[in-house]
Amino acid sequence: KLYVVDDASMDSNLYVGKHTRVDGSLNVVGDVAINDRLFVANDVSFNSKLYVADDISTNANLYVAKHTKVDGSLNVVGDVAIEDRLFVTNDASFSSKLYVDSDISTNANLYVAKHTQIDGSLNVIGDVAINDRLFVANDVSFSSKLYVVDDASMDSNLYVGKHTRVDGSLNVVGDVAINDRLFVANDVSFNSKLYVADDISTNANLYVAKHTKVDGSLNV
Repeated sequence: KLYVVDDASMDSNLYVGKHTRVDGSLNVVGDVAINDRLFVANDVSFNSKLYVADDISTNANLYVAKHTKVDGSLNVVGDVAIEDRLFVTNDASFSSKLYVDSDISTNANLYVAKHTQIDGSLNVIGDVAINDRLFVANDVSFSSKLYVVDDASMDSNLYVGKHTRVDGSLNVVGDVAINDRLFVANDVSFNSKLYVADDISTNANLYVAKHTKVDGSLNV
């Protein structure tokens, strides 16, 4: 063995054929080049940046005390759990579905390129503008009035639970069947004949402008 009481200084290189053990600290002024792997039993602390030319592989978790910046892409094989908010400066693209356990709030518009399916109810505070047709598979219920700017066309019947008011004219192509009485506030004009299956009763006079023909008897 070689024992040195004080410092050892060499003007050239130091080659060690086997293992080297340092019981104290090792201070290196210049760079350290290791041609093979580096094993550290305890923690490693760097007072400055760490540059790695190739991939970094860890057999356990990776904890970062402060911010993490990735200049390239970030590929994650398993799930990603974020315990706080996620801020994205540019667009976010998902190749598959997006599942959200709680509410979704957007400060701007929401654009959907394809179909939208809502399994629950849809509550809208403001107006709803639909630039194309609206198809509803089941019944439609309105808690208030329904305003239609253009014509309303139905391929089936129209049932009205209460009164119906028409401020303009009412044009009916086919027959009109009324199961109860018909009250008309003003005059009634028929462009063709009027057929009555039962008796006719008037509470006032009956005026006939032209001829009157009675095929049966006339009782006065």
